[in-house]
Amino acid sequence: MMRQLLPFPQDPVDPAALYDDLPPAGPRPTVRLNMIASIDGATAVAGRSGGLGGPADQALFTVLRSRADVVLVAAGTVRAEHYGPSKVPVAVISRSCRLDWDSPFFTAERGYARVLAEGGPTLNGQLAAAGLLDELCLTLSPLLAGGDAKKILAGPALAPGRGWRLRSLCEQDGFLFLRYRPR
Repeated sequence: MMRQLLPFPQDPVDPAALYDDLPPAGPRPTVRLNMIASIDGATAVAGRSGGLGGPADQALFTVLRSRADVVLVAAGTVRAEHYGPSKVPVAVISRSCRLDWDSPFFTAERGYARVLAEGGPTLNGQLAAAGLLDELCLTLSPLLAGGDAKKILAGPALAPGRGWRLRSLCEQDGFLFLRYRPR
């Protein structure tokens, strides 16, 4: 069971209720970023983020997807993580469009209000640079990965901003679940 440590202790806490609220983003869709990193900052093990997760992380992943109208992901992440069909529509960002168009994966519609960005780090950096992130959900995996994996945001340095505030901190099975929003 997940327990909340901040903003106040609660044991157990229902992740579905905790992550149900999203801040309004005005006329554009609200964008929530979900990423996992090892305690030494790596976003992948052997090229995949899946090696960092566990049952607690997968359960939260499912909750966050259930709260989204569409999942936004880079084509490289689709390839590396072997994405398959999803109950939630998935929008794929690609520079090359080097995709398997015969895959049952491809469907899309317009008018989504809640976007869940799942990366990769380059896409995340572009969203942050454009000022489009309304919430950042970061899972810290209790693993050391080493190597040269990217951070959760990759790309040019960001302009100084207004900072982020911790909205909630939860723990389950050694994983820490942090949720930040811009100040």
